[in-house]
Amino acid sequence: MILWDEKVLRYFKVGNLKSGPKSSILDVEGVCISHFTMNRGKGKMEVGKGPVRTGITMINPLSENIWEHSPACSVFVANGYGKTAGLAQVQELGVLETPVFLTNTMSVGDVWAGASQYMLEYNPQLAEEGQTVNPVVGECNDGFLNDIYGRHILPEHVIETGKKLSSENTEGGNIGAGTGMVSFGYKGGIGHSSREIEYNGYNFTLGCLVLANYGERKSLRINGVPVGHKLPSWEKEKNDGSIMIILGTDIPLDNRQLDRVCRRAPLGLALTGSVLGHGSGDFILAFSTSNIRDRKGNLIYSSKKVREKGDFLNLVFQAAVEAVAAAVYDALLKAETMEGRDNRRVEGLPAEKIIEILQGG
Repeated sequence: MILWDEKVLRYFKVGNLKSGPKSSILDVEGVCISHFTMNRGKGKMEVGKGPVRTGITMINPLSENIWEHSPACSVFVANGYGKTAGLAQVQELGVLETPVFLTNTMSVGDVWAGASQYMLEYNPQLAEEGQTVNPVVGECNDGFLNDIYGRHILPEHVIETGKKLSSENTEGGNIGAGTGMVSFGYKGGIGHSSREIEYNGYNFTLGCLVLANYGERKSLRINGVPVGHKLPSWEKEKNDGSIMIILGTDIPLDNRQLDRVCRRAPLGLALTGSVLGHGSGDFILAFSTSNIRDRKGNLIYSSKKVREKGDFLNLVFQAAVEAVAAAVYDALLKAETMEGRDNRRVEGLPAEKIIEILQGG
């Protein structure tokens, strides 16, 4: 993972709100993440053997058992060219009952199976009572670099991922589900960001994690500047691809209000140069760690219900827009050049060249 200094990062700063200390969804208290990375083999692809450039990323909103303490949650599908699992029940009931798992398109089923097993290990009453669970799995297509039809991700890898949850790991780019992803013709993957909101003596945080795998190079924009048209073209140029956006906050929003937050996320994508292409899978999920219900639907923890007060909600919407764009830039900045199947090579973002363009070069 590349670690840029502040002189570089200031050119990629988004908006006016302050970032949290980790610049990550992990700035929201209680949130933990984990990654499982598979990066092996080189040369000509042989289905089932590799090369392999893929993984799993797991986001757990709470330090408690999420089955017993389910956070309010909402989902918005900006463009539905995707193969996700579990989103319909979240939309219907307004709560999240498992961690969120991200992987590659063809491994959704295997991760879903592993997630079901993971939940059963911590909640044996599921089997005893004959209950079902709703694992939420998101995906992007890493097939340009990865032997995606080899389905190298197995259910047991999900269990392994769940044992490494951390509230400190802010690694990004070529890690976990982001290992084989490409954005704007450069190496993409996992990105982080956060925004802090101060209002009437209260302090809140909204964090974001993205799995970025979208965009054509000529459309890339950095803080409104169309830098992409001054960058060399790329062989796989098209305005499709996908992104998974996970928003977490300690603001006690209900699922309807979280839906409103989700609907602002595409504005952040637009800042980076996305038009939500025809073949793009753009999915946004948002949860609140301050609006929790038990298995009977009882509200067991909420610090304060958020009223429909425009000046405050406008700050929340602004935080979401800024956080999404910042997380995409973070993914691009942290990702490094990678070679994958059939000797395909994807370069890391040329940050110095982009800064030269931003300076008028």
